[in-house]
Amino acid sequence: MKRILGALAACGLTCLAAGTASALELTFLNSYGFENPHGLEFDPTDNSLWVSTNIADTSGNVFNVDPATGVVNSSFAAPQPIPSDPFTAGIGFRGANLLLTDDESNFLEVSKAGAQIGAFFSGPDDVEGLAPDSRTGGLILANSGLETISFTDLDLNVSSMFNTELLDPAFTDPRGVTYDPLTRNVLVVDDNNRLYEVSRNGVLLMQLPFASILTGVLGIAEGVTLDPVSSILYVAFDGTGTDGGLSQIVRFNYAGTLIPEPGTLAVMVAGLAGLALLRRRRRP
Repeated sequence: MKRILGALAACGLTCLAAGTASALELTFLNSYGFENPHGLEFDPTDNSLWVSTNIADTSGNVFNVDPATGVVNSSFAAPQPIPSDPFTAGIGFRGANLLLTDDESNFLEVSKAGAQIGAFFSGPDDVEGLAPDSRTGGLILANSGLETISFTDLDLNVSSMFNTELLDPAFTDPRGVTYDPLTRNVLVVDDNNRLYEVSRNGVLLMQLPFASILTGVLGIAEGVTLDPVSSILYVAFDGTGTDGGLSQIVRFNYAGTLIPEPGTLAVMVAGLAGLALLRRRRRP
């Protein structure tokens, strides 16, 4: 019995130590210049990076690039609902295809080759960023006008959301968004050039100013995406309209806030306690 109780105490200490949450951490890797980058989406099928740019260029404004160097693999010009306006504020996967938005209320699905799939369709206004939600198979939208992060299905029907102005501390104008399947948290960038880590139910866990890591004049943080396998985070900064801010894509080594599942320790301790009681009852 004493040995069982000793094992119970030892397991409790070990599990408590193992259950300590890790905190958000970024380490600069490298950066490269890119003209007016806006949306970012990592492509795990070939380890490439999709970049949507906020420019109306008939030769190409959506690019597939080498994520480490920015060397362009391919590009296409996104169809425009209004010929003079760029239609590439946000980009993310919708199944195997790409979904584009213009930060108004227009959305369009295209193939990786740029072929239009179906007609333009309407969705929430002021969506600057979008990302696939690997937990549900739907999408996550960053709405800079309503100051919300929304969880939707593939047809943009909202199942839940939280308002960034109601977080503690609050922040406004969310631009880019991505999802970390390991921590199950949402990562958001805003025009104050900060990275925010928020739980799915709207609890702000951590925030980190990019100025604490990067030097020089930064453009506005517009897009963010994560390669969860290599734990590399990509952030797009657009220098348009800023006082000397750089238009660039920056790579970081990333570690998110990992909070152990509640109840794991309790289950293990209860199991050992039950085993101890059972053995005690079997003693002659």
